[in-house]
Amino acid sequence: MGRVELKQGNHKAALESFQVAAKIDPVSEDAFYYLGVYYFQISDYKMEKTYYEKSLAINNEQSETHLNLGLSYFRLKDYDSVKRI
Repeated sequence: MGRVELKQGNHKAALESFQVAAKIDPVSEDAFYYLGVYYFQISDYKMEKTYYEKSLAINNEQSETHLNLGLSYFRLKDYDSVKRI
């Protein structure tokens, strides 16, 4: 549901949906990934980074999340972290 809300630009509903999903299943890499996507869309790159890191802490084999995390580091001008990705 949150992904549909996000695509439709309903940011508040999307955020609530992803937060509920993360609360229900605190090891849901997808919930944390989409929280990262949400924060990217509202240009909160620090929170974006936080949620991508949480998603990767659960499953470190998500290539798209690694890419997005690298882009997040780049947007935050954390170039040393970009090199480690």
